[in-house]
Amino acid sequence: MSRAMAEAEAGGRNLYCTQQLFLEAKWLHGYTAHWDRLEDKLTRIEQSLNELDQSFAANQSPVDGSWGSCYEEHFMRLAATVEGLASLAARGEQPRYKLRSTGSLDTGKKLLSRLQDLLVSDIAHTGVDNRAELGSLIATVAQGTLKAYLRDMLVENIDLTHPSNRIDALTEAFRFFLSGAQDPTTGYWGAWYIVDDKIIKTVDLSMTYHIVAYTRGGVDYWPQIIDETQAIEAKPYPYGWQHNGRYNNHNLYNVARIYKFGWPHMSETTRSQVGEKIASMLDWSLENTLGSDGTFLHDPTFSDSLADEYYFGVSFLDEVGYWRPEKRFWTVTSVDQVDQGATALCCHLKHRLNDLGLEGWAADGAMNKLEVICSLC
Repeated sequence: MSRAMAEAEAGGRNLYCTQQLFLEAKWLHGYTAHWDRLEDKLTRIEQSLNELDQSFAANQSPVDGSWGSCYEEHFMRLAATVEGLASLAARGEQPRYKLRSTGSLDTGKKLLSRLQDLLVSDIAHTGVDNRAELGSLIATVAQGTLKAYLRDMLVENIDLTHPSNRIDALTEAFRFFLSGAQDPTTGYWGAWYIVDDKIIKTVDLSMTYHIVAYTRGGVDYWPQIIDETQAIEAKPYPYGWQHNGRYNNHNLYNVARIYKFGWPHMSETTRSQVGEKIASMLDWSLENTLGSDGTFLHDPTFSDSLADEYYFGVSFLDEVGYWRPEKRFWTVTSVDQVDQGATALCCHLKHRLNDLGLEGWAADGAMNKLEVICSLC
């Protein structure tokens, strides 16, 4: 099914509703025992593939101002709404409709309570692993409260009394949660599980990346974070860098960003180790994630869409300075083999992405970066 979606996207179709149904089905399959709901979702996915015009699912709702109309789960609609706002902000636009709160997470107390409830999963009794919802909510709230331009957009457009005060309270509650949920042994954040009446803490690359990135590195326990990031290289995602025994651009981008923010906290010995590792990460990405036609390969077992492959592929290469030497925080020497063909690849990716006509936050984000990097082609 995911391959059929990727082929349709590669052919120029935007499967907005199908994609949302698919992501919810992935969550139901991987994190819950709601088999009846999963069967219904799979049926709806098949039906939606025949729906040629799915633009309605990409638009803001005039009813409550949200995005993600084909999602049923609140946390997924919340994430889609923040992504919708981010896409508007990237284009210098404002929402057409006011955002109306559902009342579920509109105070600091409600947000803190929900995050704390999600932190610890008791799968044996509930049949639900909270990890996906916890990670999604952390990323969503981090963007909405810690990214200044999104926070300002929310203050201006959300239909609440004293919205600035509300968001300040949400930010304070969120930071309080982050402080208590960070493991001082590893420096990482992750889902906790009740196993044999004991709490087992996990390290989660994605969750930790989002917190590090959106706080701009303003977190504690940096020596532990750096050591743990190195230690989990060979472990499977989300507890490490690899998926099906290999890297991918999404995880490499997360690792590179963690290392970038952690760079001021590293010893010279560690910097040397990390610099060598980033060089090998860059080589691996160029050799393994681009097809014979010079465009990013899609791995449907990990990436949600072809647009995601472009976003994280472009983002990783840009983050480590493939196109812009001034961004190579990890080395002070010339990287001649990196520079060869870099501009040509940027132009090729830009034209290919434009030809595909993909839309949404991932496609917009990739194109915005390519426009900056190779604006003249």
